[in-house]
Amino acid sequence: MLSINWTILVQFAGFIFLILFLKKHFWSPMLALIEKRQGEIEGRLEQAKHIRTEGEKKLQSYEAAINAAKREVVELLANAQREGARRQQEILDEARAEASRMIAEAHQQVEEAVQAARQKLLVDANRLAREVVEKILGRPLAA
Repeated sequence: MLSINWTILVQFAGFIFLILFLKKHFWSPMLALIEKRQGEIEGRLEQAKHIRTEGEKKLQSYEAAINAAKREVVELLANAQREGARRQQEILDEARAEASRMIAEAHQQVEEAVQAARQKLLVDANRLAREVVEKILGRPLAA
């Protein structure tokens, strides 16, 4: 049979004392440290989620701003092309008008030169006719 002696009681009391001592001085602080660490980790995870959400919002905001800027650039380029085409047409119209004016002026100068040549030719023809008649008649004509 089993006999229980006082050493088992002392060992059992020592074991209980050791468990209580370890619980107070080792497991409790360790559990508190683990809980504190777990709380910090959860806090950091929550902070990381918040930062990620803010980053995504900023990214969407920046992408919207970039898209708006792209649309504005496209619109500015289209406006510049329209303005360039309008200015080109304006310059061509001005050049055509200037060419027409210069052609009309040249026609006018040619017409004036033709009239002057006709006038001079008429005067010269009259003078030559007079000279021919005077030579044929052998005497000067009266005015």
